[in-house]
Amino acid sequence: MINIKYFVFTFLSLFIFSANAVTEQQKKAVQNALKVNDWDTALDLAEDLVDDYPQNAAAHYLLASAIRVKMQDVSQVRAMFSLGDYKEALAKAIELDPGNVDARTEEIGFYMMAPGIAGGDKELAAEKIKSLKAVDKLKGLEMEAQLAGVNKDSA
Repeated sequence: MINIKYFVFTFLSLFIFSANAVTEQQKKAVQNALKVNDWDTALDLAEDLVDDYPQNAAAHYLLASAIRVKMQDVSQVRAMFSLGDYKEALAKAIELDPGNVDARTEEIGFYMMAPGIAGGDKELAAEKIKSLKAVDKLKGLEMEAQLAGVNKDSA
C-alpha cells in the first residue's frame, strides 16, 4: 500500500524545489545568447527567469550579465540608463546567495573599472573584496591583486 503522506510530501518537495530552480538548459540559453552578443534575446530570457524565479540568485546574476553585455554594445549615454538595473540585479544575486562568487567578482570588477561618474568606486571595491575573501580566499586575493594593478595604473 502506498503511503499517501509520503507521496504527497515527495511530490510537494519536488514541486517546491523545481519552482525555485533555474535549470542548466535555461542558463545555457541565456549564456549562448550572450556569447553571440544577442543581448536582446539574453535580456528577454533573463527577465523571464527573474519573473518566474524571483528568489533565485542565478536568475538575477544572468540578468546582470545580460545587462552588462547590452551596456558594452550601446553608447555610453544609453548604457548609463541601465546601470541601476545592472547593480540592482547583482546586489539581489548576492543577497539571495552570499556565496555566489561570480556575482561578487562581477560587482567588484564594476566598482574597480567603472568611472566615478558611472558609480565606480575603488574604495568600495576594496571593501567588497574583504567580503569576497570570507567566501573564497583565493578569488579574493586575485581581485585584490587586480585592484592593486588598477590603482597603480591610475596613480
